[in-house]
Amino acid sequence: MIKKKHLYKHYKKELNDKSSFLIGQKAFIVNSKGKVLILKRHAKSTKSQMWDFPGGRLNFTESLRGGLLREVKEEVGLDIIIISLPLSIVCFLRDIDRNTQITRIIYLCSASGKLILSKEHSDSKWINPINHNKYKFIGEDYHTAFENYLKFKPQIKEYLGEGILQDSINHKNS
Repeated sequence: MIKKKHLYKHYKKELNDKSSFLIGQKAFIVNSKGKVLILKRHAKSTKSQMWDFPGGRLNFTESLRGGLLREVKEEVGLDIIIISLPLSIVCFLRDIDRNTQITRIIYLCSASGKLILSKEHSDSKWINPINHNKYKFIGEDYHTAFENYLKFKPQIKEYLGEGILQDSINHKNS
């Protein structure tokens, strides 16, 4: 195991001028029946045939809320009503090139509208969160999100009020 203070030195040799940092956001959407939306990745995508949540990368100058709303609308046609507390936050290096660090945040959400699956995914399901271990997700943090949801489910309703993400980005702060 690498000590935290040596982590940068360990990965520095893998970094180059093309190193980058991305924020990925996922929506843990719970419907009125308590089921959670999961998506199967298309056969031609990376980590194909694994399960995922709707969401994706934040664009430059895009707010956290705006980015998640856009990604969910693009992938499943749903409108997010509430974006509440994060169920999981993880940082990792991308498998493909190891030069991109990604921070992925999975938010508890509710949504409305008719589900229309994009071409990025081959299937969708609303599952009972208790059964999450029956599915292979693209990262262990997905199971962490399910476990946190199940652990705090009795208190969850109080978090589905206004939500926590603001709708703007402040360019004056540094």
